[in-house]
Amino acid sequence: MKNVFLASVLVIVTVAVAQTGKETKKASSSSAGNVEQQLIQMEKDWAQAIVKGDEATLERLEADDITTTQDDGSVTTKKDDIANLKSGDTKYTSLTEDDFHVRTYGNAAVVTGRYATKGVTKGKEFETNGRFTDTWVKRNGRWQAVASQDTLIAK
Repeated sequence: MKNVFLASVLVIVTVAVAQTGKETKKASSSSAGNVEQQLIQMEKDWAQAIVKGDEATLERLEADDITTTQDDGSVTTKKDDIANLKSGDTKYTSLTEDDFHVRTYGNAAVVTGRYATKGVTKGKEFETNGRFTDTWVKRNGRWQAVASQDTLIAK
C-alpha cells in the first residue's frame, strides 16, 4: 500500500512539474512576442517621426551613442540625424516599413525589415526602396536604437 501511495505522489508531482514547465514556456513565448511587437511599433514610430519632423520621438528612440550607416555609405550620429531633421533639407512625404523580423538576446535585439521612401531633398524628388538592420538595447528599462544600417534594393 505504501508503494502505491508513493507511486501516486510521484505521478502527481511529475504531472505538476510538467505542467509548470509548459506554463513557463508559454509565458516566455508571450513575453518574447510582446517585446517583438513593442520593437516593431517603435520602428514604425521612428519612421513616422522622420516623416513628421518629430524631434522628441527621435530623441527618445535613438540612443545618444547611435551610429547609422546610411544607404550611401555615410555614417551619422544622433546629433547629425536631429540636425538633418531640423534643417528641412530633406523632407519625407512617406516612409513605410514591412517584412519585420525581430531577434531578441536578453537586453539586446536586432530588427530587420524593408522600407520604401518618397520625398524631396534640396528641391529634388526622390523615391527609394531598401532593407534595414537596427540594433536595439534595453537600458534603464527602455529600448533605444544603438546602431542602424540601410541598404538600397531594387523595387
